[in-house]
Amino acid sequence: MNGKKIFAIGVLSVILFAVVAVMPASAKTYYTSDGHPAVQYNSWDILSSLRPYISMVQYDLVYEKGNGYGVRLYLTNLGMEKGKEVAWADYFAWYLRANPEWANGGRSENSVGKEIRSHCIVGYIVHAIEYYYDDLDWWAKIYFGR
Repeated sequence: MNGKKIFAIGVLSVILFAVVAVMPASAKTYYTSDGHPAVQYNSWDILSSLRPYISMVQYDLVYEKGNGYGVRLYLTNLGMEKGKEVAWADYFAWYLRANPEWANGGRSENSVGKEIRSHCIVGYIVHAIEYYYDDLDWWAKIYFGR
């Protein structure tokens, strides 16, 4: 092999390594939940700063108002404790809403954060959070707000 080919192979190898090193891994699992499509983020596909607190997140991939579709947040024991604090609950809410599977539905980060916090205080292990404000019970609309 001449010098130009070796150099070209070396450059391509460095470029390939750089691309693979900076690309985020996407290990989302697609499945069917109650007869409709859903996606699941396992712990290795969650932001590293949140892995000690969130063990899994499942999003419904159906976005219809009036059916209670949304996301299921599975927190670790440490996540349950941290989620009682406003700042942490809001951080969890930000993460849920930042993923591409979140359907806006008129719920603010503040509304979702309040719901997560109240679930942690009460001790719910799985936090089922509706995408749509209109899907909330009347009392939840008052308490969590938009």
